[in-house]
Amino acid sequence: MASLICSPFPVWTSLEDLMLEFALVMYPDDTPGRWEKVARVMGVIGSAEEMKRHYYHRRVEDCNACLVASS
Repeated sequence: MASLICSPFPVWTSLEDLMLEFALVMYPDDTPGRWEKVARVMGVIGSAEEMKRHYYHRRVEDCNACLVASS
């Protein structure tokens, strides 16, 4: 697995990850302006685009971990 130091994505704390998951539950996929609303819940952590990038980057990491585990 690649080192986090080389990652272009900032490392978030477990609490920040949990806050993001909570915000995504509050605002489902079909919510207009979903990512802007998620960014507001997250406060100073980042913009809507940063929320989206972090979320999808984590999903890719999760998928890769599953693939490695099943090999």
